Amino acid sequence: MEVLKLVLVFVTIGISAVSPWAKEIISDYSYFSGLVVNLFAAFIMLRIGRFFEKVWGVAFLFFAIHQALNVSTPFTPPFFPYLGDIFYGGFYLLLFAGNLSHLWESNSTLTLSSSIVLAILSILTAFILAFNFYPFNQNPMGSFFNVLYVLFASVNVLTTVRAALFDRAWVLRTLAFGILAVTEVWYALWIYGNYDPPDASVTWFGITMLAVLSQRPIKRRMKIVQF
Repeated sequence: MEVLKLVLVFVTIGISAVSPWAKEIISDYSYFSGLVVNLFAAFIMLRIGRFFEKVWGVAFLFFAIHQALNVSTPFTPPFFPYLGDIFYGGFYLLLFAGNLSHLWESNSTLTLSSSIVLAILSILTAFILAFNFYPFNQNPMGSFFNVLYVLFASVNVLTTVRAALFDRAWVLRTLAFGILAVTEVWYALWIYGNYDPPDASVTWFGITMLAVLSQRPIKRRMKIVQF
C-alpha cells in the first residue's frame, strides 16, 4: 500500500504540472484529473484507513461522483443545486463527520460540541448572506451553497487544530484541510470578485496528503499474565 501512496503522489504532481496546458486542450481536464485522484485516494483510505479515515474515503467517492457528473453533463444545468452539488455537499458533510468521529474517539467533547455549533452557525450565516446581501442575493440559492462550502471548509480546518497541537501528522492534515478551504475562498472570489479562477489541481494536493497520511488501525492485544 505504501507503493500505491507513492504512485498517488507522483500522479498528483504530474497532473498538476501539465494542468496549465492540458486545460487548453481538454475542456474537462480538471474534472477528469479530479476523478482519478479522488478514486485513487478513496481506494487507499477505504483499504487501510482507521474509521474516521474511511469516512473521509467515502467523502472522496462522493467528490469523484461529483466530478463524473460534471464530465457527463454537456450543458450548465438551468437550476441550482443539481445532482452534482448534492454529492459535493455530501463530500464536505462526510469530511466533517470523519472529523467529529476522531474528536469523539479522542474524548475531545468540548471541541466536538463547539464544531457542531459552528457548523449550525455556518448554515444560518450562509442563508442570511445569500438572501439578504449583494451580490449574493442575485442568485440566492446558488450563493447559499457557495458560501456554505467556504464556511464548512473553514469549520473542517478548525476541527483539526486541537489534534495538531499534540500530533505532527495532524499538523499536515490541518494543512490539507486548509488547502481545501483556500480553494473554496478562491473559487468564491472568482465568482463574486472577478478574480482569476483557481486551478483545481491545488485541491488534489490536499486530498493526496490526507490519503498518504492514512494508517492502519492499531491492534491492541491483551497481555497474558502467567502466575
